[in-house]
Amino acid sequence: MNISGGGISFVSPRLFQTSDLLTLKLILPPFTPVNTTAKVIRTSPLTGAPGYLIATQYVDLSPDHQEDIIRHIIQTQAERLRARRNT
Repeated sequence: MNISGGGISFVSPRLFQTSDLLTLKLILPPFTPVNTTAKVIRTSPLTGAPGYLIATQYVDLSPDHQEDIIRHIIQTQAERLRARRNT
């Protein structure tokens, strides 16, 4: 899974069509719920495994939820940087 302030991509066993609308319910650590709708912008079959990579763009993400996502990304990046420095 790859998440950003503008959309999310994920692996799915199901193929979605470009422009499909998906209702997403995300739980960001530590239990922050984010509900939104996302439009499928790209699909591609996985190489060497069954399933598809689905890329989406949020279509109705509230500013508060977007801030929660961005805060989560920054926290995750800081944790990874600290872990690299400690090794």
